Amino acid sequence: MVGTGAPALLARYRTAEQLDARHRLAVADHDRLAKHTAEGAPGVQDAVLDVSRYADVYDPALHGRELLVLDRIENFHRRYRWS
Repeated sequence: MVGTGAPALLARYRTAEQLDARHRLAVADHDRLAKHTAEGAPGVQDAVLDVSRYADVYDPALHGRELLVLDRIENFHRRYRWS
């Protein structure tokens, strides 16, 4: 059963707006980013993820949007920062 306050609660998440704000990604860019993603895959003990190599994709999609992005891994502990 859905409570009467559910629509207002869900509206705060702005789901449609968030979906509309997604960044269209070309297949070639996806392939480049997939290699970057592997650097932070589970089981990686230490890594520093440098997004400058992907600035052409990163900046329009994430820069200034205040989203959490993986920054580095230290002894299996993931460290995030705001975009």
